[in-house]
Amino acid sequence: MYSLLAGPLTVERITVRIRGLPSALRDTKITLLSDLHYDGLRLSEDLLESAIQRSNQEQPDIVVLTGDHVTDDPAPAPALAQHLCQLSSRYGVYACLGNHDVVTPAAKMAVTDALEQANIHVLWNAIAYPWGESLPLVGLADFWSKEFRPQQVLSELTAEVPRIVLSH
Repeated sequence: MYSLLAGPLTVERITVRIRGLPSALRDTKITLLSDLHYDGLRLSEDLLESAIQRSNQEQPDIVVLTGDHVTDDPAPAPALAQHLCQLSSRYGVYACLGNHDVVTPAAKMAVTDALEQANIHVLWNAIAYPWGESLPLVGLADFWSKEFRPQQVLSELTAEVPRIVLSH
């Protein structure tokens, strides 16, 4: 599948070694989708559906979405969320927001609400525990946001605990 402004769908498989990871989590599979820019121009419906199908075929333990779900105008967010609610994984779907999702406080709220209504957990300077206490999932505010405070969020975790950090 291909979209004029998005380019072709690509899948990259990366193995990440995490020191201190409990053996029960060794083969954990994470699918990451980012920069969808769902605005009617960049991402075709076909390409989006193909990406969702490919993610589901991987049978991931978790799906993470790392921002720029829309491009400035949050109006397409509910339609995007209707597609994204088809994502399946063992422990859920989590998201952080990107700079295009938060151009105004109203846009941030609209994108967050749409994703949350689709059962996608939005992490904005927050920690979730989909695998339990042994591997926290941290979602940071967008880097360019005045609310980007990684030290404040990460200080809630002890140094020995491995973690996965989502940031746009």
